[in-house]
Amino acid sequence: MIKLYLDEDVHKKIATALRLKGYDVLSAHEAGNNGISDRKQLEFAVSEQRAIFSSTLATLTGSKKSLLKREKPISALSFPSRSRSGIPSKR
Repeated sequence: MIKLYLDEDVHKKIATALRLKGYDVLSAHEAGNNGISDRKQLEFAVSEQRAIFSSTLATLTGSKKSLLKREKPISALSFPSRSRSGIPSKR
């Protein structure tokens, strides 16, 4: 099964829900990576051999291209978000 690393913009309830479904999940909060740059988040995910799960994947594009130039494998998942918490806001 895929190993996931949730960046700091992903709400902790998503980590809980994924774990209940049997996913191997590590969050930026649990790893002590709050406040580090997008590039460092991505490098951490790569070093841990985890796919990065992010609501702000567009901001990782430059970092991803840089890591690809160094031929490091990268997996990334993104989801749309209407709020900064990662949980869609109610309308």
